Amino acid sequence: MNHSDVIRTPQDPVVTKEQGEEPTKKRQKKSKYNYDEEIIKNQVLVTNITFPSNKELSELISVIEPFIRQLIEDTSTLKMWISLMPKIEDGDNFGGTLQENAIGQIMMVLSEAKKFLCQISVYFEARGKIVSKVMKYPGVEDYIRAVSKLDKEERVNL
Repeated sequence: MNHSDVIRTPQDPVVTKEQGEEPTKKRQKKSKYNYDEEIIKNQVLVTNITFPSNKELSELISVIEPFIRQLIEDTSTLKMWISLMPKIEDGDNFGGTLQENAIGQIMMVLSEAKKFLCQISVYFEARGKIVSKVMKYPGVEDYIRAVSKLDKEERVNL
């Protein structure tokens, strides 16, 4: 089979450089959503705003967090101190029971303090997720309300 045997249809015109015409340009890639690039650039510029952190809560957290860390350290020290004390036994188990109850209460305080400390980072993570939704969908007022509600809840928790 040589090139002269190929049959060309009228739908497939052959354009050669010899005829003086330029070959057809490649199709430009279009977005699958068919958006105009200028519109996309303008939307990016409009949505490229910053959403500020809640300054009141940030200040409150910076004040409270050292106290929580100190509480964790103090309760750990107290737990160790009570654990190392010899059990007081003079016939009944009142001294041993008292030490066990005290250690139980200290462990409760220690776990609650750790939860409070962990809650701070959980708050920032949850707020970041909601704020990213606000940035992605600036017209949805419910996301802005969700940020406000989350801030109020965290203030009560702190």
